[in-house]
This record gives sequence, structure tokens and C-alpha cells, in this order.
Amino acid sequence: LNNMWFARINYLTLIILIIVGMLFYNNYALLFMLILLLVLPVISYFIARFNKDKISVDIYTDKTSVGKNSSVGVCFSVNNKSILSMENFTLVVKIYNAFYGNEKTYEIIIPAASYSERKAILTIENKYCGRMVVSLEEIIGYDLFGMYRFKKSFNKTKEVMVMPYGAMEIENLPLSLQGKSDDEELQFKKGDDVSQISQIRNYIPGDKLQNIHWKLSAKAEELQVKDFSMPYSDDVILLIELYSDKDNPDIFDELIEKLFAISVYIIKQGRKFYISWYDKMSEDFYKKEINNDDELMEAIIDLYYAEISDTDGRSYEIYERIYGLDKSTVIYLSDKAGKPKDGSEIDINSERVVLTCLN
Repeated sequence: LNNMWFARINYLTLIILIIVGMLFYNNYALLFMLILLLVLPVISYFIARFNKDKISVDIYTDKTSVGKNSSVGVCFSVNNKSILSMENFTLVVKIYNAFYGNEKTYEIIIPAASYSERKAILTIENKYCGRMVVSLEEIIGYDLFGMYRFKKSFNKTKEVMVMPYGAMEIENLPLSLQGKSDDEELQFKKGDDVSQISQIRNYIPGDKLQNIHWKLSAKAEELQVKDFSMPYSDDVILLIELYSDKDNPDIFDELIEKLFAISVYIIKQGRKFYISWYDKMSEDFYKKEINNDDELMEAIIDLYYAEISDTDGRSYEIYERIYGLDKSTVIYLSDKAGKPKDGSEIDINSERVVLTCLN
């Protein structure tokens, strides 16, 4: 912007000097220069306005999913199909975590030569779990003489899912070790305790890889599979409270980490479970069934599209209203302030996050 005003001042100064020269010298060359100076900026103005619609911008990312504190390269590609080159072509970009709305604005200057494509890469890091949004807000260009500025609004975005570490050890969960099976029960306990294994048999195509006994397979030189005999009939529900103080996002970030760690632990036990939450934006209560790692990742990504509530305890309130006190094992994840009065607290060595077994 300062360069634009500097160009205008220089232009007016040159016109004044030519006019002063014409007062002392009767010279047609000075008159021609004055006419040229008056006409060229007008021509440049209309050419720039016409050509701005011939410039396109695309956004690419080298990753669609990363872990926390990992860097992501965001590539901006500017394709100038016009006859006018723009040396100070500027992209206005906003980057934010959709949970917290902590926007950062960047201005990226790319020389946009005529009939060419230029690229610029912005490397960013992600401190918190969630959906990182890269949004191209507008482009800013100048005419050939730099005296006029043009803006063009864009609505292009790219999203990168920032996943939890999943490295926390969660072992003291109140999950039952046995139960009454039913016809629809398909989940079985997984472990190394021989007393929980019904038999060892040869592998049959279609058997789950997680049931292969790798040590015995190596000795037998063919795949051996464990059949289990302890089915579970109680549902396990992880109910997460989508509330956060946006000035202190570390607490909610730890909630996501704990949710992920508990989920990984339950999957390793061969247990089916559910992840539930209340979404303020859609006003819906979600309950996602999880049987494996892929379904867990899908549920986490669905969770990332939810809107955080400004009222603590909303998920707990909605769940109680819909389901009441059923026979499920409900583990409620909240901050310290949102800890419910009922239920027993599970020790997870955290000063900010509480796990409560509701029944």
C-alpha cells in the first residue's frame, strides 16, 4: 500500500515538472510526454481490471493427516493467463483450528509473470488436535505502474486433520471380563491368557489378523489362529464433553488425547465400543460404533467437524435425557469443572481432565 502511494506521488511530481517545463519552453516533445503520462495510467488501469479475472490460484497440501507438532507444507500455485505481469501479486491466507477459531493471517507475495505459473510453499506446524483449515481469502494485484490496487475474493480451502499422539497408557478402565452373550454378539476378549483361549487351529481365509498366534505360527511354520471363549454383552460408551475455554485450549486438547488413548486400548482388547458426543451446530447427539482402527479414525474425523459448546456438561445432559440409566458402561470425559456428581472417578494422573464411570 505504501508503494502504491509512493508511485502516485512520483507520477504527480513528474506531471508537475513537465507542466513547469512547458511554461518556459515551447516544446512539442514536452506536450507529447504530458499526453502520454495522462493516457498510459488509464490504459494500465483498464488492462489490469480486465486481466485480474484471468488469474487463478490453487491450494495443495503434502499431507491430509498429520500428528501434533508435525509440519505441513501448503503450496499455493498462481497461474497468470493474462498479458500483464504483476510483480507484487499478494495472496491473503487465513489458517486456523476449526475447534478454537484461532486465526492467523498471512500475506504471501508471488511475482506473477504473464502466461506463466508460479508457486510458493508455506510451512506450518500444528500444536493442537483438530481440523486445521487453510483458507485463501482474497488476492491483491496492482496495475503496471503500481498506482491502482485490485482485489478479488476467493473461497478456496484445504483441510488437514491433526491427529492425537495416542501414546498414553490407559489400563485401569472398569470393563467387565465376562458377560452373557447373545445371537448378535460378535466381539471376543483378546489377550495372552491361555485360560481365555478356546482352541488353537489352522488359519482359514477370512480369519482376522489380530487373532493370529504369531509365536506358534513361527514354530509350526504355518499360520495358527486363536479361538476365544469369553464373549462380552455389555456396551462400552465413551462420552466426550465438547466444551472448551477457547482461551485455554490445552484442556480440550488433552480430552481428545485421552479419548484416543482409551479407544486404542479397548480396540487392543478386541472389544466393540461407541464414541458419543453432542454437536452444538447440528443439535444432534452422535453415537459411533467402533470395532477397529479404521472406524476409530473415521469417528475422530467426524468429531473434528463438530462445534464446541459454550455450555459445560451439555453432552452429559443430552445423553442422560436420551438413554437414562441403561446397562452400558459409560465413561464420561470432561474437564475438572464439568465433573458430574454421580459416578466414580477413574484415576488417569491428570490435573485437568476427569474420567468418570457413570454406571
